[in-house]
Order: sequence, then structure tokens, then C-alpha cells
Amino acid sequence: MAKKVEAFRRASGYMGIVGRRQTTMDERMAAVQRMQDYIGLHLHEHITMADLAAAALFSPWHSYRLFRELTGLTPAAYIRRMRLSHSAMELKRSGRTITEVAFEYGFGSVDGYVRAFAREFGRTPGDYACSPSPITLFHPYGV
Repeated sequence: MAKKVEAFRRASGYMGIVGRRQTTMDERMAAVQRMQDYIGLHLHEHITMADLAAAALFSPWHSYRLFRELTGLTPAAYIRRMRLSHSAMELKRSGRTITEVAFEYGFGSVDGYVRAFAREFGRTPGDYACSPSPITLFHPYGV
């Protein structure tokens, strides 16, 4: 039913509440790119949906929907994957401990970091740091 309503709205040029206009695809893509840029700049900090909405210049709910629609990931999943990929690179290039890297990238505990790392890459951070074999990292691209 919802798909039929949405199809009708698109076909009829429905604009929602009077006085509002639909955003163009370019505006949506620019908003998501601003959110991605914000995440990249603040990866080591706590990022809220309000922060991303402010970067996108839309409401938190609309920003969330746009982000998910255009990236295929929720903002939280995107941030987690970015943090895990950056932390994996950090483990390889520095001699830092797993604990240091886990806390630097915002994970609340080492156990949580190890579980998230293993779920994402299929191996533990310790195994990855000691072995020469590569893993597939998450590298986002602009929308």
C-alpha cells in the first residue's frame, strides 16, 4: 500500500505540506556527502544523529532516511565500519596495542572491539596485526 501511495505522489507531483518543496537528488546527494565528510573529520569523537543532521542541514529523521537511502547503510553502521577499517590500518602501521586502538576509535571496551572486528573481518585484531595476509577494508565513496 505504501509503495502505491509513494508512486502516486511522485507521478502527481505531490509536494507534501503546502509551502514545502521536494528536495532534488543533487541536494540529497550533497547532504549525504556533508554527513560523510563530517564523519571523516570527527571519527575519533562521539557522533550523534543531531550532529549529522546539522551537517546535512535537514532534520535528524530526514537526514537518517537520506543517508540510508543513498549509502545503503545506517549512519551507525557506516560509522562503525569506518572506525573498524581505520583501526585495522592503525594496527598494521603502528606498534600500538589493541587496547589503545580500541579506545582511540571510540569502542567502549576491548571485548566489544574484538567482537566487532571479528564480525567485520572474520578474524581477531591480534591475528590480523601479526599476520601478513590482507583483509578487505571498508572504503566509502562519495555519493
